[in-house]
Amino acid sequence: MDSFPDLRVIVGLPPENSFGGQAYEYGIVCIETLRRLGLSIMAITAEEWEDLNLRAGALDRAKRFDPNFAIAIPQAGYGLRFKGVAQENLFTDILGVPLVLPWDHLLTQAPTYFLEHMYTASQQPGALSEIRRGLMRPLNRHYCPDSGHVEIYEKLGLLSPGIAKTYVPSGVREFVTAGLRKAEPTICGRVAFAGNIYTAQGTKLKLLEHELMRQIDTALLDAKRRNWRTSGWFLLLDILEQLPLEFRERNGLTPDYPLFWWLALDLLSFRVNTDFRLCVLDAIDASVDFYGNFVDPESSLSGCRSDHIRFCGSVPYRSMPELFRQYEVWVDVTNAPFIRGCGAKVYHCFVAGSFMLIDYKEDVRNEIGALAERFMYRDAQDLNDKIGYYLSHPQERMEVVEEVQSIVRVRLKWEDFFARVCADMTAELQGERAAASPM
Repeated sequence: MDSFPDLRVIVGLPPENSFGGQAYEYGIVCIETLRRLGLSIMAITAEEWEDLNLRAGALDRAKRFDPNFAIAIPQAGYGLRFKGVAQENLFTDILGVPLVLPWDHLLTQAPTYFLEHMYTASQQPGALSEIRRGLMRPLNRHYCPDSGHVEIYEKLGLLSPGIAKTYVPSGVREFVTAGLRKAEPTICGRVAFAGNIYTAQGTKLKLLEHELMRQIDTALLDAKRRNWRTSGWFLLLDILEQLPLEFRERNGLTPDYPLFWWLALDLLSFRVNTDFRLCVLDAIDASVDFYGNFVDPESSLSGCRSDHIRFCGSVPYRSMPELFRQYEVWVDVTNAPFIRGCGAKVYHCFVAGSFMLIDYKEDVRNEIGALAERFMYRDAQDLNDKIGYYLSHPQERMEVVEEVQSIVRVRLKWEDFFARVCADMTAELQGERAAASPM
């Protein structure tokens, strides 16, 4: 793998308590990965930037460091939050360097960074131009883990074609290293799930104070329970399009209104995410161990109709490789804002040496090939058939694990993603130098 000793990179880190502390911990892991590529790194934390007593010193340190580019870690939002008193971005506006933005959920998260000033005002059109203005700033460099998100944003005119590059949320070294050691599962006959639900936070959404929003919410949750293969995004669009256009525009329910994006964010991230995850877990015939809920600890499994799911608490991020290896089979229910892609969880599980079933995602199928069909489910029957098969066929299960491990180790590690970013930025810098050189 290439080394990039001539690159100086400034990293924007999340607050230490963000996402239950796991985002910051993941960010530190990413910095370690960048250093292994030979880069010179300067990290700036959200806490020192937001503390006005520390900001001047942090800015002086950043200017003296003279970075070639900046990167938001572990995802785009943590770079966009570094703003000055005039709302200028630290990296692109003050330091004047490209900012690499590895999005998590471009579709629903990006509007929150560019429409905040419009959420509290009466509903007026113009949201699309505001989002485009924010995304298309000349020094933004977008990487998105979901080709469906990119396609939608290009169709809406929010991104020019080819501006955003797709990437695979990849395996980090701790998981890869763990998977090099063979280990037999110690918890047999049960399946496990790791993630978050929002039964508490989801009931407190301000949107649900309005009867119309409650009706949309009810219709959306019901539609998703009946349509496992259809993205919540498209189900929401179908529900809204049943309303007359004039009514939707008057109530801010088309993409040019900020309320539309607020609705999509809250309903998909909290309501659909929670309800569909519980629906899938409830449909499993085997006993399930549930790990997580570090984001909304007040949430409970009260939405399940059966008692075969056991809550086992949350586990620190760096302990996840060994937890994965304790179970024969894991089941994931991909975060609801995804359309064709998924997060790093499935790759982490496999490369650590365990097996995970996920709901069908086209980007995973395209990346992994036909092998992905063996660990993706389409409906409840398919899910239970695969659970039963892989619990009773350990050799076939490990064949899949080892094949996915091989793919991740060769080309889907975080080192591979960061090396690609560094190669992109090196090519850009070389192009700038060539353009600036006299003929």
